[in-house]
Amino acid sequence: MTNNWITWNGIPGVYIGWQAFGTAHIVALFLSLIFCILLSKFGSLRTFRILGIAGLLIYVLRLIHAMLVGSSAWGIIQSVFPLYSCDLSLLLLSIGWSFGFVKQLKFIVFWSFLPILFVLLFPELSAIENILTYKFLDFWLGHILAVALAIGSIKFYSVRLRDYYKAVLAFILLLTIAGLINSNTGSNYMFLLTKPKALSSWNFGYWNTFPQSLVIWIIIIGVGFYVQCWVIMFCQKIIKYK
Repeated sequence: MTNNWITWNGIPGVYIGWQAFGTAHIVALFLSLIFCILLSKFGSLRTFRILGIAGLLIYVLRLIHAMLVGSSAWGIIQSVFPLYSCDLSLLLLSIGWSFGFVKQLKFIVFWSFLPILFVLLFPELSAIENILTYKFLDFWLGHILAVALAIGSIKFYSVRLRDYYKAVLAFILLLTIAGLINSNTGSNYMFLLTKPKALSSWNFGYWNTFPQSLVIWIIIIGVGFYVQCWVIMFCQKIIKYK
């Protein structure tokens, strides 16, 4: 087993550079869009169950990778159960689809569209020089799988306004837990202490102060999830998804 596999510095001899809205970024976005469109049209229950298992495998690989590179116990915990909404939505929807209770978790789809769309358009990957690395592949595939599983959830299960309330309340709980952990560890889960780099030029007032940043997040998700809810319900009514 070579060090290249353990650290995933990149596939030897192959280099594809990364730049925001560069060729690699545009191609990745385009292929991801095509993949999601095909899933929404032709994806079956079996297809999404397989994708759910694939989502769980991503977490197994994260655990193996964290152990191989000698991460601390806390680092391993972070790899398997992160406190970012995008990664947590992937984990929960993967469990739901793999074990047959995704209907009870369908409110998580609100975490998988607008937040992940923003992350994929403005990814914090400035430190990546070669996209053929573990970090990039894990980042991109993980986020796309979360979107794919959310597509399956709204394709086969109706979304209602009560799911919006569940999504907001669960998100506030996640923000609160993340804020408490940040206060004791100095981490920046859910960007509660420091804004994402893509928003560095936006003025949100006291973003860098918790719990003021929590209030800003609640306003953003309250409005964003509400609009998203009505868009999803409208699309389900037009397309007549059941």
